[in-house]
Amino acid sequence: MPDEAVRIMNFFGTFFMLLAITCLAIAVILNVVKNQVNLNDIFKKIEIICAIVTPALIIISIMFYVFANIF
Repeated sequence: MPDEAVRIMNFFGTFFMLLAITCLAIAVILNVVKNQVNLNDIFKKIEIICAIVTPALIIISIMFYVFANIF
């Protein structure tokens, strides 16, 4: 695989991993805050979405890393 393609796939892997870490942090913070105060419905939905999206983003980033380094 050309070096440019490997570089781009590593970039996307890093990007999705950082996005997953951010979503996980948002979900954890909203979960901690939810236990102390009453959240609006929008924040509850954001927490659920972040909790669902985080594993998918981790799988996507691992896929990019594997495909970039396997060929």
